[in-house]
Amino acid sequence: MSTITTVTVTGIAKADQETVFTTLAAISLPSIFTGMAPFPAVLEVHNNPGRWNEVGLTRNSLLSDGTTIDERLTSYEPNERFSYQVTGITSVFRHVVTMIEGQWNIQSDGQSTTRIIWVHSLHAKPGRSWLLRYILAPLWRKYMERALALAIISIGQTQ
Repeated sequence: MSTITTVTVTGIAKADQETVFTTLAAISLPSIFTGMAPFPAVLEVHNNPGRWNEVGLTRNSLLSDGTTIDERLTSYEPNERFSYQVTGITSVFRHVVTMIEGQWNIQSDGQSTTRIIWVHSLHAKPGRSWLLRYILAPLWRKYMERALALAIISIGQTQ
């Protein structure tokens, strides 16, 4: 059994819940995962079904360091949340992490803004939990914060 380190970031989008959810579920991964040392950018998404709204859909991303990841949608609740699993990690991160489980949670404030809660559960390889928790997770949080900020900008451009 692997040790799990959870990283959570939050943000507020000035848009209704449906707009936020729809934009996030269809967002271009290269537009938000632009890279931040030591984590590579997403350059291209292959085998993309053109939509990301059905449990079981998969896609593969080519990263800027020439490595790849595989992603599978594991839950989808329109306008509320969707979850995914990242496996097949071939970058240097593969020496530390076996899998990443992600979830976007979307919550309306009943007004004109929507709260976004994005969670990544990082599954450490045996003997690597200390490295993940104390070295990589803080850097991963910054990577996620940057990606979320870019996603919120994208949401603003869809209105």
